Amino acid sequence: MSVLVEQDAAFVESLRRIADDVAAASADDVDRNARFPAESVQALREAGALGAFVPTELGGGGVSFEAIAAGCFELGRRCGASAMVFAMHQIQIVTIARHLGDDEWFEGYLREVAEDGRLVASVTSEVGTGGDMGRSVAAVRSGSDGASGLCSFEKEAPTVSYGDFADDLLVTLRRSEEAEPSDQVLALARGDQIELEQKGTWDPLGMRGTCSPGYVVRAELSPEQVLSAPFSRVMPESMVPVSHILWSHLWLGIATDAFERARSFVRAAAKRKPGEPLPAAQRLSHLMSELSLLRAEVSSGLREFTEASEGPGRERLSTMAAALRFNNLKIAASEQAPRVCQGALGVCGIVGFKNDTPFSVGAAPARHDVGLAHGRQRAHPPDQRRAAADRQGRLMAEFRAGTAEQESFLGELLAEGLLVDSGVPGVYGRGAAFEDVRLRFDDMVSAAAAPDGGETLCFPPLLPRRQLESSGYLATFPHLAGTVFAFDGGEAEASEQAERASRHEDWSEFQRMTDLMLVPAACYPVYPAIGARGPLPPGGLMVDCGGSCCVFRNEPSGDPARLQAFLIRELVRIGEPEAVQAWRDAWRDRCLDLLERVGLEPDAEVAADPFFGRSGRLLAASQREQALKFEVSVPIAGPEPTAVASFNYHEDHFSSVHGIELEGGETAHTACLGFGQERIVMALFRAHGLDAEAWPAAVRKELWPR
Repeated sequence: MSVLVEQDAAFVESLRRIADDVAAASADDVDRNARFPAESVQALREAGALGAFVPTELGGGGVSFEAIAAGCFELGRRCGASAMVFAMHQIQIVTIARHLGDDEWFEGYLREVAEDGRLVASVTSEVGTGGDMGRSVAAVRSGSDGASGLCSFEKEAPTVSYGDFADDLLVTLRRSEEAEPSDQVLALARGDQIELEQKGTWDPLGMRGTCSPGYVVRAELSPEQVLSAPFSRVMPESMVPVSHILWSHLWLGIATDAFERARSFVRAAAKRKPGEPLPAAQRLSHLMSELSLLRAEVSSGLREFTEASEGPGRERLSTMAAALRFNNLKIAASEQAPRVCQGALGVCGIVGFKNDTPFSVGAAPARHDVGLAHGRQRAHPPDQRRAAADRQGRLMAEFRAGTAEQESFLGELLAEGLLVDSGVPGVYGRGAAFEDVRLRFDDMVSAAAAPDGGETLCFPPLLPRRQLESSGYLATFPHLAGTVFAFDGGEAEASEQAERASRHEDWSEFQRMTDLMLVPAACYPVYPAIGARGPLPPGGLMVDCGGSCCVFRNEPSGDPARLQAFLIRELVRIGEPEAVQAWRDAWRDRCLDLLERVGLEPDAEVAADPFFGRSGRLLAASQREQALKFEVSVPIAGPEPTAVASFNYHEDHFSSVHGIELEGGETAHTACLGFGQERIVMALFRAHGLDAEAWPAAVRKELWPR
């Protein structure tokens, strides 16, 4: 571990302790009384956090900007006001540090920040500018007598966050009284140079602890206290993107705390009713998707900023595209964070609104915007299906034609009797030779899995609808799900249904949703079964789902490798995070070895699931960024290799939904891996020919050792 990484880690850990031990203890009082979080700021000062970004050569901590952002997140989880004050202070420090140039006065000032922990606030908003930070009314004025060498300004600001508590103020001004409104500079006024005249009071709905009333700010200062870099460059390169990134991190912290409270509520409910599906669990799963979207957006913004900052001159940050990118980050995060908090209130119900429970999420912005948890929220009963003619706007799976090569290979498999046509794309029977190869490769997987000592749990290709609803599958993969419907009616309806069916017309209006769905992956029934047992044994466990689980995906295609009903050999690992990740990574290597032994050319790479819709793109980006999914691909048919095995790390998603806990009560983590059996067999026939008897001897020895 490098010194910088260790330094950053120590800094973030210190802020986590301050958040847990100091900020959290006073958060309710700060918000209730709209008072400044003095305890948190003093703790940050004593820990050297206010000067953490100051370069080490100037006596500061020299931590990275990423660490500062992480610190805002940690504080946001415990006290929004403390996080806001810390973030706004760091915006000023980061801005000065990134544009020091040859300004010796500002170098000396940063040394003071590092040594004394001076708290800096900003005065960027101004009456008369229409909220445009890129314009100023107030100007730097030269001294009237000219002898003192001092300059002055007077600025009326509609808001100055923690102005009464800041040691110093960083102020935007016109360069001179003759300058245009857009010809701006930044001036640093020290506390003993400032006169504040408060305008109005401070008793808002939110941001109460930032203590941000309006002021008329007057100061007299030295010309060297004006930063040399023009604000027209400072604003796009630093102040605006840094503001949006740090704010979005603290909003993410607030949303994460709300989610964690909702998750605790669901866990407590699961313990009271072990093994029973919980309506709140489904809401929690949807909420996790919303939080993942926010986390992905915030992480992406931070990464893009740091990458752009590394370039010479930081030119990319001054483009219109960059301005739009970071403005969109602010908008997206400021909208998504309240959405997560409101969703958490929906999970917890009335106890989330109360301020005296462990599940208190806090006062909602508007009570009527948040629905309490109950089971009668749909306009139509949830188990009825409308006729096809009434299903406007719903996603219906469309047939995707295969390439010429794919369709040709499918024809060969059918002609040789290896597959049997059912008349429906993606649904095929398997001939004897095909099935023999499948079972032989399955034996190889069994032999590779034997040292893990797992237990076998086999389930039918159906699972209770409530289980899939609770997992969040319908929120992220509605386009792949399959629901079981059955007839619901009397003799007249039965007769009409039969008549329509005989003409191959739509008869879905006579069908009613059952309590069953088709299994989308073999591991889905495993998690509720394990959760119902209680705490895991020491070391966790591995489950072998067997090789005969047929799963369903609603995606008809002319590609023979893209089936609607197919067999997966799936293994599941449940336990501590490190053990689960190590198991998944080890099996990725085992998979490559197995496929190479049978003469295939596998390749492993980070991948993402086919999440649905616009939000799915963000989920996929987050999944790739965190390397939560790997796929192993081999050539089958078509221009690109096809995935034949996948390796997924779910973190604590399924365990949170189904109450799976480690021996000590902590939430377990899970991972699964799956071998797509038909795809592997197709790859073998494609690589070695359609007559398995003529395959290379080395391959046959692996598959038929005796």
